Amino acid sequence: MDFSFPFEPYSIQRDLMTRLYSVLESSRHGIFESPTGTGKSLSIICGSLTWLRDAQAKVISDLELQIDQLNAKVEAESASSKAANQEDDEPDWMRDFEVVRDTKLELASCRTKLEGIQKYLEELEKFKEQAQRIERKANLGDQNKMIIEDQQKFDDLESIDLTLPSMDEDADVVIDEYASDDDSKPSRRNPRSQDEADPHPQRPLPQILFCSRTHSQLSQFIHELSKTVFASEVTSVAVASRASLCINEQVLRLKSNSSLINETCLEMINKQKKKIATDEDDEENKPKKKRRKLINQSCPYYNSGRVEKLRQLLLSKVSDIEDCVAKGKHLEACPYYATRFASHSAHVVALPYQTLLHRATRQAMGISLKDNVVIIDEAHNLLETLSAMNSVEITGRDFCTVHSQLSQYQKRFKARLKSKNLLYIRQLLLILTQCIQCLGGTVGKDPTEIPVAAASSELESPDGFMRKYGLDNVNLFKLLVYIEKSEICRKLNGYLEKYPNDDLKSDKAVPSRDSVAAVENFFTALKHAKAGNQKQKISETTESTFEEVYPKVSKSRMYQIRNFLQSLLNETSVESRVLIKKCDNVASSSIKVFILNPASYFEDVVKECRSVVLAGGTMQPMEEFTNQLFFALGVGQSEVETFSCGHVVSSSQIQTYIVGTGPTGKPLNFSFKNRQDGQLFVELGQALVNIIRTIRGGCVVFFPSYEMERQAYDAMQKQGILSKIEAKKRVFKEPKTTMECEAVFEKYKRECDEKGAGAVLLAIMGGKMSEGINFSDDYGRCVVVVGMPYPNVKSPQLKEKMAFLSRLQAGLGHTHYENLCMKAVNQSIGRAIRHQQDFATVVLLDERFARPATRAKLPHWMADSVTVPPNFGSLLSGLAAFFRQRK
Repeated sequence: MDFSFPFEPYSIQRDLMTRLYSVLESSRHGIFESPTGTGKSLSIICGSLTWLRDAQAKVISDLELQIDQLNAKVEAESASSKAANQEDDEPDWMRDFEVVRDTKLELASCRTKLEGIQKYLEELEKFKEQAQRIERKANLGDQNKMIIEDQQKFDDLESIDLTLPSMDEDADVVIDEYASDDDSKPSRRNPRSQDEADPHPQRPLPQILFCSRTHSQLSQFIHELSKTVFASEVTSVAVASRASLCINEQVLRLKSNSSLINETCLEMINKQKKKIATDEDDEENKPKKKRRKLINQSCPYYNSGRVEKLRQLLLSKVSDIEDCVAKGKHLEACPYYATRFASHSAHVVALPYQTLLHRATRQAMGISLKDNVVIIDEAHNLLETLSAMNSVEITGRDFCTVHSQLSQYQKRFKARLKSKNLLYIRQLLLILTQCIQCLGGTVGKDPTEIPVAAASSELESPDGFMRKYGLDNVNLFKLLVYIEKSEICRKLNGYLEKYPNDDLKSDKAVPSRDSVAAVENFFTALKHAKAGNQKQKISETTESTFEEVYPKVSKSRMYQIRNFLQSLLNETSVESRVLIKKCDNVASSSIKVFILNPASYFEDVVKECRSVVLAGGTMQPMEEFTNQLFFALGVGQSEVETFSCGHVVSSSQIQTYIVGTGPTGKPLNFSFKNRQDGQLFVELGQALVNIIRTIRGGCVVFFPSYEMERQAYDAMQKQGILSKIEAKKRVFKEPKTTMECEAVFEKYKRECDEKGAGAVLLAIMGGKMSEGINFSDDYGRCVVVVGMPYPNVKSPQLKEKMAFLSRLQAGLGHTHYENLCMKAVNQSIGRAIRHQQDFATVVLLDERFARPATRAKLPHWMADSVTVPPNFGSLLSGLAAFFRQRK
């Protein structure tokens, strides 16, 4: 089969494309593992789009054949009826109508479908021609001013000067009169999201929805697609949130709050532009009305003509999110609505996890699953993503903050709020009070100054939690409807921005651990800032640090409270739990609603789609996905295909060692109970010294946690081992913040590039450097894994999850526990080999890796390279021989 691959594919790439094509053709589901560097994205693109091209042609040919057969059937039935009723006086047309009526109705339906497909294909060709004219006229890509037909001019939003009576200055933050009080359930999306009926119908042919975790990964997918012949054959649209696509500066200033961005956008679209005349020419004895600046209540970029032009432009050629935003700015058209409308007609839609997996977001975007194909890339964390998306945790500080904010709001506007509004605000305050008391706090007192008698955890079902703490006295269904329809979240946020000096006593920031680290980094920056750009560095550090430590008072947490209340009433409440966690003080204590069965939120995806494909570089152990996502939803074993391909490198380019003893023969077992053995870390240090002296290039050492990394680092420093390592290679440590990670990695790479000896990077399994970072070539000639990253088995949330899985199937809970560990290990190991000419070694320092069940969970592509040396000396000999062969 010809997959139109850009070059001659490797055998593993052809195998992947063939198996993927088979899965899609037979309407099954698949789990595909293809290691980094094997051309996974390109193979998925060519395999799936070849199927899409064939499927589209088959739909058309089947309809044409069916039409021909029905035409022949109509003629035959008419002739048969005429011959059988030659002496009948009934008119021919009436007799034919009765005989062939059903056949003609079926024929008409087939013709309508075919005409719809032909019209759709003709429309796409027309778009390409129109887009070329628009591009020529707009002169996209240079800095010249565009001249576009029907271009509408509008003033700078900041300079709009409207006249308003002073009595209306709070109209934008005061809740309107609320009269509705029905008992209908609150929708899982805001009713106001139905702001615009989509004028474009869904495409009449199958569609591929490609998902990944980040916008950069989606951009990479679009870039790979543009390399293939399919770039000129199919239409592709990258979908994103308003926060990523909006070009309205007045909305973008709210970028820290995506919920507020959504509501503000909808508000601007739903309200017509206010027409308020100035009274410049009033009579001299009339007092002039107060003038003030006001945000334009309609969005100038939401223009149907310009949005349609942008939609056509997006459907004319492959574009990523950045291209869409750039074109939107040139055309002064809304990229969000253009991509939303274009997605219904595109062959391929690229979208983030959250957009596909969150039902409310998917419905608001108009994304259809029916009979379409979903491909989820980087799916190794899919289960965790589903759990995190549908879990909500609120701290005591947040409960106290919102209670204080809402109380101040009620106090300021009490005279203007109607009785129904006051009733629901009091109910909200009652719920917040009960939650504060649940954590041991008192309304009106600083939560940071209220100590907790003893740290503890308590688990309840949602219903049990509401009964125990008095939340069942409030009709939460009605309250959530009120929150949606009154827009109280947005109104409260507007009030906080307008009156930032109102007394919010309970909103004292409690610095988190990351915040404390940020302060330490701030002072480090002050100490080490270099001359010349010293002021700039200090300024940047000051801004980022203190924004983390002391969040602005004007940010309302009301959106989180709304999500918390919704989670208590979710449709799968029987499979969720409420965890009440009490820490040092009330402010840092929390109430968390978490789900036990992520499959509940994946069910509509599996049931509605033709096929669901999960893909990734490290998908082992695959039974985690088959058991918890597919089999749990009733999907048969024969309906799920698993595929794990080898690597593009030969077995001689990768060597893996499982090491159970150190240089002195001391067993290496870094279980939690052994981590208090100081001599164990000394043995580890001696092992690392010997390994680092033997290998060449960069060495990445992964630890199970920051705490264990600290223990090892301190022990090696105390024993003088660290200085021995530094004499050979400079040592870097993975920081906790993303911004610092990038800086440290750049320094690590420079050290590897500038000095032939390489460098050492101490990293964390499951941390920021364990995925998405490219340790190719001399950046990662050796990956060392120290210990096994088992999660805390005493965690109430993990214990409840394991018990739930064991109730579904005996032993499944323990399997889940093992898999959590091995997924983190495999993700870290995957940093080693990145392309066909690469080579590297992997050293697993813990005797537990030699267990058959554990070894079986390692990536299949490295199975042939795994050896267990009899002693530490054999390891060093093997490493030396490996690098000697590659001089």
